[in-house]
Amino acid sequence: MDAGLVYTALRNGQVFTGLVYTTDGRLSAFDLKLLEDDRHYFPDYTAAPVVRKAVLDANPQLATLLKPLAERLDDETMRQLNARVDVEHESPGKVADDFLRAHPLQGDAQ
Repeated sequence: MDAGLVYTALRNGQVFTGLVYTTDGRLSAFDLKLLEDDRHYFPDYTAAPVVRKAVLDANPQLATLLKPLAERLDDETMRQLNARVDVEHESPGKVADDFLRAHPLQGDAQ
């Protein structure tokens, strides 16, 4: 089943459980409850910056700049940002721009 269909089916009471992403904005918008994965069956999909080694070697300050950004992107923050895209239909670029303006990278404050 298409991932988007799962959320709609859950919201409409057509199914009672479904596999979802913990960072999906529709969880809050549709008032869905996440069940705890107490057996740690599913892998952790925490957002993390990925940079090619050659780029990082040429720009070692990137690791320092990206660390606070990665720490801010917890599941709740990602749910809020994703809701703006998936529920409120804002462009991903605008949502990212707003987030980065509110949380500028060190040395990038305007």
